[in-house]
Amino acid sequence: VRSARGWQRRARERVGELGGRYRAAVAGPGGAEALEHLRDLAKRGNLTLLTATKRAEISEATVLAELLRS
Repeated sequence: VRSARGWQRRARERVGELGGRYRAAVAGPGGAEALEHLRDLAKRGNLTLLTATKRAEISEATVLAELLRS
């Protein structure tokens, strides 16, 4: 149980790191254009973002959804 708690704590700490790296990647070459394309698609109807993780809080799809809403 102790190691599981430690892993969960480290995972929460890395969420911010993951989000920051993903936001930096989107800000890079082609990222802004791709984000704008996704925003255009979302304006036309539902846009479904998929992820392989069971924990949405550590998913790049969650970060992308936040970027699309901003």
